[in-house]
Amino acid sequence: MTQLYFDFETRSHLDLSEVGLDNYVRHSSTEVLMLAYALDDAPVTVWEPRLCAMPEELTASLVDPAITKVSWNVPFEFNVLAQVLKVPVPLRQFHDTMAQARFLSLPGSLKECGTVLGLDEDKAKDKDGKKLIKMFCSRSKALKKQVAAGYPPLYFKDWTSHPEEWQKFTGYCARDVEALRALCGLLDDLGQLPAEEYRVWTLDQLINHRGMPVDMTYVDNASAIAQTEIAGLQEQLRALTGLENPNSPAQLKGWLADHEFLTDSTDKAHVTSALTTKILTPEVRAVLEIKQRLGGTAYTKLEVIQQRVVDGRLRHQFTYHGAHTGRWSSHGVQLQNLARPSKAVKSRTDEVVSTIRQGWYPEDLTAMDCVGGTLRASFRAPDGSRFCICDLSSIEYRVLAWVARCKGMQQVLKDGLDPYKAFAVTMFATGYDDVTGDQRQQAKPPVLGCGYGMQGLRLQEYATQYGVEFSEEDCDRAVSAYRTAYPEVVWLWAALEGAAVNAIQLEDTRRVRGLSFDGTDRRILKIILPSGRPLHYYNPQAEGGRICYEAQKMGRWMTVDTHGSKLVENIVQAIARDVLVYGMLTAHRTGYQIVGHVHDELIAEVPYDSPLTLERFRAAMIALPPWAAGLSLDAAGFESPFYKKD
Repeated sequence: MTQLYFDFETRSHLDLSEVGLDNYVRHSSTEVLMLAYALDDAPVTVWEPRLCAMPEELTASLVDPAITKVSWNVPFEFNVLAQVLKVPVPLRQFHDTMAQARFLSLPGSLKECGTVLGLDEDKAKDKDGKKLIKMFCSRSKALKKQVAAGYPPLYFKDWTSHPEEWQKFTGYCARDVEALRALCGLLDDLGQLPAEEYRVWTLDQLINHRGMPVDMTYVDNASAIAQTEIAGLQEQLRALTGLENPNSPAQLKGWLADHEFLTDSTDKAHVTSALTTKILTPEVRAVLEIKQRLGGTAYTKLEVIQQRVVDGRLRHQFTYHGAHTGRWSSHGVQLQNLARPSKAVKSRTDEVVSTIRQGWYPEDLTAMDCVGGTLRASFRAPDGSRFCICDLSSIEYRVLAWVARCKGMQQVLKDGLDPYKAFAVTMFATGYDDVTGDQRQQAKPPVLGCGYGMQGLRLQEYATQYGVEFSEEDCDRAVSAYRTAYPEVVWLWAALEGAAVNAIQLEDTRRVRGLSFDGTDRRILKIILPSGRPLHYYNPQAEGGRICYEAQKMGRWMTVDTHGSKLVENIVQAIARDVLVYGMLTAHRTGYQIVGHVHDELIAEVPYDSPLTLERFRAAMIALPPWAAGLSLDAAGFESPFYKKD
């Protein structure tokens, strides 16, 4: 099949990173500077719209459904074609090499991916590209003499002002396409995007394009409330400390030190920990309490929404295969890490949202609690519609029980018991009906973490996310209770680690519990999941009892260690993702318009007069995939005019 490789360079008055793709491509100032393209192995051509109309060869290739359009980060090229050049091309005609790279657990940057795969230097992405992009794609500040000569305060440098650099820029654009084409061959050699995953990617693009409907009344009022509160708290801090800028970590740490309180940081975690200390002067405690109220940054998401919303919708928020397991990540507003409401706010969510939409909040609650705890209400279904919101219940627990064939966990599910209460029975040696709310909460971190080998300090830190304070003795007791109750999970850690080591060292295939460890290609260890989708571990090594591989972590490519319990975590979360994907595709085929998904939760926009019900939505989510015989699934959901936690 013929392939058209292409890459745009554009400029605009707007900053893409600030306003988002939707605003950027729709803005009147956004224009195409050049488009480099090549058909199959033909030489690269650079088209500059300022010089001539689109070449006939390019036009014919774009409208020909038999030609696959290949680019890195298709959403950008797809939207520039449709919105800026007014050349709509069906999404099914595109192939996204960035999605393919992410699927293979390689970097999501063309340059970094090329570096990892050892792309030849002459074909690699131009190293000076960033400088050239900054020069020609962003506006420059005019000098005084330029303003006097008639320049606007902000202007674009171009082919007239910098002809030599412009020639380099066109060369850079052409080399991008050469790098793209070369990289495609390297990626295809490692593994192509399977047809089923292409359907997932296509649905992902549809959801991103559809966008989450936004309630700007709530957003604007909540932002105003938060800003007023912040200004007041900062004024209180200035009055208490006498500091010119008490928001400065250095200044505040100095003031605290002068008042006999030393701290390494004034971030939220350190301030919260400090406030548990009883030995604080009244002045220091008052300052830290105000700092704590200022510490939440949830309200900043409102500013991002205000910057990025278009036509009442927030689009392009989800990143396909953003995590190694295949789960999505978020960018922009970061929907995956919205703050959880406090108990006080959660019990009065509807009331708090209603008052914020009117421009105020209940006097017995704090402004930041109300705003931070109801941020989900930024998203409201349009008039005449409601949200169906449904979440897979205890999905990782269920998948772990299934993969490990753990009799104790499977019995809990068969009996319809609460997994946390069931473990609290073992942890506290009490009866199921006698488990207190506090005991259930203390059982939650071990149930969620100990299946992945969590113990010691790591379990202590993890427990704090659930408001649980564990001593070392508490951790030891919880870990011992978990491993005694569910020995099959402990066995699974060793079995999977052994399979991985053998597959890597012997360069062959090992099978455990419906999983296939394929080490036949020494460049990548593949763990084939029950769904048939592989997890990829690039450049795996197994020596001296250590298993490691290379991956993108914390923004850079590095060597990562792994072990049996970590492999279990990867596999369980990957299978949970595949279950969610099957539910997404089923719901989509049923007719539900999915507008968002957060972890194991789906959000669909449904007209009130639609025959599509919440129960049918739930049924779609728990439809058992053909590869998951024996897996116990459940889901819970509700309907609401706005997004919230039930």
